[in-house]
Amino acid sequence: MAGPGVKTAIVVYDAGCGLCSAGSRWIVRLDWLGAVSAVPLQSSALYRQFPSLDPVACYAAMHVLLPGGRLRTGGDALRCVLARLPLTMPLALILAIPPLPAVVRLVYPWFANRRRSLSAACGLRPRQGGTRAP
Repeated sequence: MAGPGVKTAIVVYDAGCGLCSAGSRWIVRLDWLGAVSAVPLQSSALYRQFPSLDPVACYAAMHVLLPGGRLRTGGDALRCVLARLPLTMPLALILAIPPLPAVVRLVYPWFANRRRSLSAACGLRPRQGGTRAP
């Protein structure tokens, strides 16, 4: 899905969500190796470059496009990003120990479905105000 031209992991995040926007800023800060780039799901260029991406699915869960054409979503995408950042790599290793991957997959949708209300409760502002679901 990511295609042969992808050299870094591309994190697709919701720029209309404060929690997602804050997470993308942290990814950029912690990406000392240049292994990850963050692209908002609201970017039309994203879907021109990767036409098989579904905007509705991207809105529902974090997506990570990997070199070699692989795609990770939801909790697996989160662990994939953590594994690429030097400071969070130990956490990714811990989250790979069974049964934690299954637990993360079960818990992730709860947070994803409530991310905007959690953002508001934490006072986190989105990068783009008023952005709606596709």
